[in-house]
Amino acid sequence: AVNDVRAMEATLKALGFQVMTLVNEQATKSGIEGAFQRLGTLGEKDRLIVFFSGHGESVKLPKGSEEGFLVPHDADRARLVQTGVPMRDIDRLGERLPPKHILFVLDACYSGFAFVGFRDIEPETKGDAYYVAATAKPAVQVLTAGETGQKATERDGQGVFTRWLVQGLGGAADRDGDGVITANELASWVEPHVTRDSRGLQKPVFGRLFGEGQFLFELPGRPPAVTSVPPAPPSVPQVTVVPRLGALVIRSPREAVEVWLGERRRGEANCSQVEP
Repeated sequence: AVNDVRAMEATLKALGFQVMTLVNEQATKSGIEGAFQRLGTLGEKDRLIVFFSGHGESVKLPKGSEEGFLVPHDADRARLVQTGVPMRDIDRLGERLPPKHILFVLDACYSGFAFVGFRDIEPETKGDAYYVAATAKPAVQVLTAGETGQKATERDGQGVFTRWLVQGLGGAADRDGDGVITANELASWVEPHVTRDSRGLQKPVFGRLFGEGQFLFELPGRPPAVTSVPPAPPSVPQVTVVPRLGALVIRSPREAVEVWLGERRRGEANCSQVEP
């Protein structure tokens, strides 16, 4: 787990993120909850990604349902209800924190998220109009290493999921080469590679907890994605000729327009003003 966290730490720093890291004795239940509280100081325009590598487990509740937990460093796995970090707290955290766009990435198997919707369909083409629309609305999205009941596999001291995740964020997931990786693109890259590499033992899960927007990663050295609506092109004033009155009716979204008849300037006219 520490190797996974260090690999993601280096990857996120290379992408321009400020990183807060908890490993081993720092990653206790109280340490994780304290870090979540500190995230409350972020602003609406910040982008927040929370990465966790470790165990995720489900506990059967007395009435037959199950509850999912992340297992912190000091957890008692026989008492996860008291010592684990409930998945439902992650769900609520996404709505409570100020950032408009939040992505939870868990190198632990899916357990207990109430997804609004699973995989989104990636548009065939992207560009300024797509990114304007994608960032206009809030989004809380989740990408996990596998489905309920599956175990996250490791190889050579690193999780298979994190290995492909890091490669994707390094630029491999940017298949259209526009310098921007959406959460959708990242999930579409990670899912087949992890499923094949693990020989089907784990299949990543991607879903949306809240909102209709999109989390974006901007690769270094590329033009930034458009995150605001560009100004509208100038509108042409509408001119109506009223022959019977010998008048022009001018309507324009601008406060005033210059009026010319041939080469003769007649002055300025306000919207809907009649020039004889």
